[in-house]
Formats: sequence, C-alpha cells, structure tokens
Amino acid sequence: MTKMATTSDFQRLCNNISTKLAKINSHTSELETLVEKLGTPEDSEPLRERYLRLQNETKLLMKETNNILQQLQSISLASEADQKRRKTLAETLPKQYLAILNRFQETQRAGARKEKDSLERARAVRYRQQSVYESHTADISGPSNTQLQQQYVLPIEQEVDLQGLTERNEQLCQIEKNIVEVNELFKDVGRMVHEHGGIIGELFNHFDD
Repeated sequence: MTKMATTSDFQRLCNNISTKLAKINSHTSELETLVEKLGTPEDSEPLRERYLRLQNETKLLMKETNNILQQLQSISLASEADQKRRKTLAETLPKQYLAILNRFQETQRAGARKEKDSLERARAVRYRQQSVYESHTADISGPSNTQLQQQYVLPIEQEVDLQGLTERNEQLCQIEKNIVEVNELFKDVGRMVHEHGGIIGELFNHFDD
C-alpha cells in the first residue's frame, strides 16, 4: 500500500524546491557577471576557478532539483487541498525552472566561446615563445609577431606554459561536457511539461542551434 504524504511532508518538499531554485538563480546571476569578465583585463586565475566551481555546483543543484520535481509529481497526497496545490505547482514550477535553465545554458555557451578564444591566444603566445628559444624557428608553424600584435593578449594568456595550456584545454572540455549534461536535464524537465509543447519545442530548437 502506498504511503500517503502528510501536509508537512508536502510543504517540506515545496520549500526544498523553492530554496534550490533561488540558489540556482543566484548562482546563474553570478556566473553571468563572471563570464562578462572572461577575456578582459579583469580576467584572472581566481576568477576562472570561481567560475568553474560555481558552474559545477549549479549543475549538481539542478540534478537535485530535477529529482525533487519528479517526487512532487509522483507523491500520493491525502489532502484535497494539497492535491490542488500540487497540480498548480506541477504546472508553474517547471516553467520557472526552464527559464533559469535557459539563462544558465546561455551563460555556459558564452563562457565556452570566450574560453576558446582565450585559449587560442594563449597557444599563439606559447608557439611564439618556442620559436624564440629554438634554433630551428623556420620549421615552426606559429603566428608571426605581426599577428600577435594585432591581437589583444591578456597577462593571464601570456604567462601560460605547456602544463597551463593542457589544464585550460581540460577546463574547456569540462565546460562543453557541462553543456551537454544540462541539455539532458533540460529535456527531463521538458518531459514534465510536455503538454506545453510549443514552449518546450521553441527552447529545444534554441539549444540545438
């Protein structure tokens, strides 16, 4: 026999969802600010570390939120008032959540683009540094001094060594992996509100571009 959830159980579930949505929204706002600083004179290693850590924390919060939303839809409620409230929340919360997911994913994509550009500039500097210290510079296919001068190279990009390039590339791969994982979370939420196909379809098309 299925155990009925009490009103207090239901309220705790609702409070948990609200708390997590607020945290995700707050994290996303901070990530938007951090992404704006990537590739600018304000860029720094501590900023990038904060950006990556916050991104991973937000992704974990999203996974937890998906699970709670599924619980909200599947729990058995004895109170008719709770059942009506659950119906309303099941329609409104996923839509609010999708809007936040959309912002977060846009921020991830913008961050990935900036990181790719920054990594290319750092690689260009590294190749040029090698050509200075190696005797067979003519055999090295790297950017010329003129090409480097035409680019705005940040101090954080000038100081990257081979190990640093490897770490930056791994970070970029992690960002791209996060984008894929959040797409899956988005689809899970989309299935919860499949009756609103027009809205979901429009956002899916946007993510798949």
